[in-house]
Amino acid sequence: MFFSGFFNFKYILNQLFIQLILITLLSFIFYSTKLIYAFGIYFVFWHSIPSILEQSRYIYGKSDFKSIISYLKNAFVYWLISLIGLFIIYFFMKDFQNLLISIFFSFLAAITFPHAVIIFKIKRN
Repeated sequence: MFFSGFFNFKYILNQLFIQLILITLLSFIFYSTKLIYAFGIYFVFWHSIPSILEQSRYIYGKSDFKSIISYLKNAFVYWLISLIGLFIIYFFMKDFQNLLISIFFSFLAAITFPHAVIIFKIKRN
């Protein structure tokens, strides 16, 4: 990482200050709040919103308000089905916490893999 940063310094210089501020802010959030809240803040602001903007830009050619609303409308059905599925699994498995955690992490893996493949294809183009 050091050598990569050294050889690409002129390309990363404009982002260096911003990234240092963001990592400091993120460190403060993780230090000063409970882990679940800190992760939620990270996931929404550092992962989900930039990902939605990037996917919107890829699908619609831009990431303005109209394209983001279109993206959210198209994704809503999938999100709703996933949430309903999670609640159903939780309802039937709430007394079996160990098994519930295994199912939850399997669910996360099942949605993370296709997401990673799609983002890889977007970045490659």
